[in-house]
Amino acid sequence: MEQKNKKISVVVPCYNEELTVDNFYETCVPVLEKSGYDFEIIYVNDGSSDLTAQKLSALAEKDKRVKVASFSRNFGQQAAIICGFELASGDAVLEADCDLQDPPELFLKLIEKWEEGYEVVLCNSNPATIMTDTQIADKVYMEPLTLEYVARIIRYERPDAIIPSIGGQTGLNLAMQLEKKGVLRECRTELLGTKSESIERAEDRDLFKKLCEEIGEPVCPSEIAHAPPRPPLLSARGMPACRRNRIPPPARSRWDRSR
Repeated sequence: MEQKNKKISVVVPCYNEELTVDNFYETCVPVLEKSGYDFEIIYVNDGSSDLTAQKLSALAEKDKRVKVASFSRNFGQQAAIICGFELASGDAVLEADCDLQDPPELFLKLIEKWEEGYEVVLCNSNPATIMTDTQIADKVYMEPLTLEYVARIIRYERPDAIIPSIGGQTGLNLAMQLEKKGVLRECRTELLGTKSESIERAEDRDLFKKLCEEIGEPVCPSEIAHAPPRPPLLSARGMPACRRNRIPPPARSRWDRSR
């Protein structure tokens, strides 16, 4: 009997991505075809208000390996990812952003590691999704997503690598804290996907502003205030002015001794 080829599912959450869906498809398909596996690309339209839905329908009509699910409204990236995992029919499931933040060329490396028998350990503090977590991970930790608890898990499990991007803002914040506190270096754990330097430049508003100015990208005049804006700060820029609060890191536990 002929052995059935293994199948790879790629889950792609989309929100107002009319300018990127075609580019992702054209970049991703050659990589997956090169892998030699059967594959499917599952786009999850997270209530987009632009032409994303129409673009996805055209792709699905052109290529039967493209599957599309659409939400009635915007439920958020994590809900879209979980929806894609539920719909996936592959032996392995990958998640990728539609804007190619993580290059599809990494798929081949991830598939290679999957074939080597790597286990997946998932940290999740949301009981509402525990019924789906066991379908995408070998081990699931239901613990608070703080530096203290995640550091304990990493020191116990000693993972070869972590992928923080699937955890949204919380995952990125924790990855940066683990990097700065030396937990990843101590456990010889690699940060997959975007490098910590790139995450910091994207998340720190002052560094991001300087990066845009370095590459000649226009930015609005702005200043960073570490307290409620003083009148001179606003008067120097003139009115109208827009105030935006910084996204705080996860709250520190009183039991946290790792800082």
